[in-house]
Amino acid sequence: MKNAQRPAPPHALHWHEAEDADFIESLVADDARIQRARDLRDTDLAEAKRLVLEYFRTRSGPRYLFDFREDQAAEFHTRNYFWGASIVEAEARETLRHRVRDPNCRAGWHDLGPDIDWRKGMIDDYGSSGWLVLHFWYWGLFAAAGYAMTRDEEYAREFEHCWRRWQEDYPFEVNPDSIGRGGSFSPEHSVMRAGRRILVLTDVLYSGLLSALDDEVAFEALKYVWFVSG
Repeated sequence: MKNAQRPAPPHALHWHEAEDADFIESLVADDARIQRARDLRDTDLAEAKRLVLEYFRTRSGPRYLFDFREDQAAEFHTRNYFWGASIVEAEARETLRHRVRDPNCRAGWHDLGPDIDWRKGMIDDYGSSGWLVLHFWYWGLFAAAGYAMTRDEEYAREFEHCWRRWQEDYPFEVNPDSIGRGGSFSPEHSVMRAGRRILVLTDVLYSGLLSALDDEVAFEALKYVWFVSG
C-alpha cells in the first residue's frame, strides 16, 4: 500500500519551523536510500534521517569544480573568500583558536574565545563592523578548508560549536512593525545573508567535512541548504 498523501505543509518562515519529514519528502528519490527514507519519514524518522545522511556522505556526485571529498587538498580553493582564491593551512588553523578572518579589522581576525562569544564580532573598533564574522560564516569556510587539508576532526568539532552557538545567539524573529519597510526579519536572517551562507555550506559539502560532523549538525546543515534555496 502506498503511503497516504501528506497534507501540504504550512508556510514556514524559518528552517527551524520546517518539519524534518517535509525536507525528506522533498528529496528526489534517485537512490534506494532516499526512496527508503521517504517511505519511513512518518513511521521511523530517526532511520529516515540516518539514510539521508548516509546518502549525502557517501555519494560520488555531483563532481564539484573543487572537490576534496576523496583527495586531501594541498590548499583549499573556493569562490567564497573575498581576499583570495584559496585558503592555506596556516590560515585555516586559526579557526581552531576560535579566530574568524576579518580583514576589515586591524588585527585581521576576531577572537571569539572558547565560548564563541559572537558579541565580539559586533564591535566597531578599528573600523570593523563584524559583518564578515556574523553574516558570511567564515568560521564555517575556514573549518571546511582545514578539514580538507588535514582530515583533522578538530575542525568538525569547531564547526559544530560555532553552529550551535550561532543558532542560540541569533534566533529567528519577525518584527511586524517593520514589515512595511522591508525589514520584517531579524537582520542576521535576511535573504542576502542566508544566500551567502548556502555558499559556505557548499564548501562544507565538497570539503568532505560533512562526513566528520555530528549527525544532528550534519542533518541541520543539509536542511538549511534545502530550506533557504527553496
